[in-house]
Amino acid sequence: DLGWGNRTVAAQYNSLVGENTLASAQFSYSEYQSLTEAEIFSTPFQVDNRLEEISVKADLTAKLGDSHTLKGGLQASRYKFTYFQEFDDDASLDFESKPTDVTAYAEDEWRYENSTITRLGLRTRYFSEGDRILVEPRLSVNRRLTDRLRLKVGAGIYYQYLQLVATEGFAAGDFYFPVDETAEPGRSIQAVSGLTYDFNDQYQVSGEVYYTDLARLLIFDNNATFEQEDINTDTLFLTKGEGYATGLELFAQKRTGRLRGWVGYTLGWTRRTFDELNDGKTFPPKYDRRHDINVVASYESGPWTYGASFVYGTGQAFTPAAAKYQLRDPILGDDNEGGFVLPADRNSARLLPYHRLDVSVRKKFGLFGSQAEWFIQVFNLYSRRNEWFVQFDSSDPTNEPEIVRQLPVIPTIGVNFAF
Repeated sequence: DLGWGNRTVAAQYNSLVGENTLASAQFSYSEYQSLTEAEIFSTPFQVDNRLEEISVKADLTAKLGDSHTLKGGLQASRYKFTYFQEFDDDASLDFESKPTDVTAYAEDEWRYENSTITRLGLRTRYFSEGDRILVEPRLSVNRRLTDRLRLKVGAGIYYQYLQLVATEGFAAGDFYFPVDETAEPGRSIQAVSGLTYDFNDQYQVSGEVYYTDLARLLIFDNNATFEQEDINTDTLFLTKGEGYATGLELFAQKRTGRLRGWVGYTLGWTRRTFDELNDGKTFPPKYDRRHDINVVASYESGPWTYGASFVYGTGQAFTPAAAKYQLRDPILGDDNEGGFVLPADRNSARLLPYHRLDVSVRKKFGLFGSQAEWFIQVFNLYSRRNEWFVQFDSSDPTNEPEIVRQLPVIPTIGVNFAF
């Protein structure tokens, strides 16, 4: 059984403070939960993961002249993380944390003769887990080379206090973990450069290259042994990984007219290295994806809107079995003494490519003076059972690996109301 969902509540207030200053205040609450209950080779397995966030934010935007704008603000967020994992009716991990994140930020924007925009930003963050204050500078420059061609470059330093822990196997086991005082937060240095070309008001194409240097990466330590009261970043994770992400993104869109849509393509490489893992050899993380294609289109005809989207991506990386062997009782000659599966290099194999087509039909109508819309959506129109993860039965290596697949076609019908 699988269950997941999001709840979000947000409110915003804007006000002019003087002739050239805009103030805004925001409040938001969000909650994410995923619950997985399954059997892996007849062994019950359960994962319950929850993340709650309450945030308040205040911004000021001051126009200091025709070419100079200054922005700044404060944000405070309170999180609640809970993660519970049970295997064979035995709780293997039960964790809860309530950290606070306070951020102050400022951005100085200059425009030069309507051809160049420079933005210099600075964020200072305090995170209660570890009682740390870190500074994140960033810079971007956008320059109009011709009437239709624009260039952008940017760079920045970022720190990751909240780590997405990608577990081996299926994605429902992934969870967020706040870095505490026993380890340093992850750090990335990002650089990007791109070109955008406008053929006219309808058509636009763009291309972008990026490189990210990664340090102080975390990865779950499958060999970790700990008591429940000793759960912290250092006991659960390997904490000194390095890596990089680089690639190319291409994008084309039609922005106006009855037929609209866009096509996006990403060619990317992501790599990780941990001295204590995979014999120190570099490997791709689970979500490394060489090719990623997205196609989205919509067509409007009066009150009717027809939509379609197609996605294609390289299969998810996983660790295959290099060998398997069975134990044998040397006296009785019994082959039923269990066995072992020997893993190959980490994430050295891939599932089959992922692809899916979704379609929808919508019609607008009036209802008691308000706008409404009924819709029919079909998820995974041609019902491809994409591969989710591969499970090996280490207790009985004679069993073939089990490939668990994702959902087939799912139709949905509903009504939206606007008050």
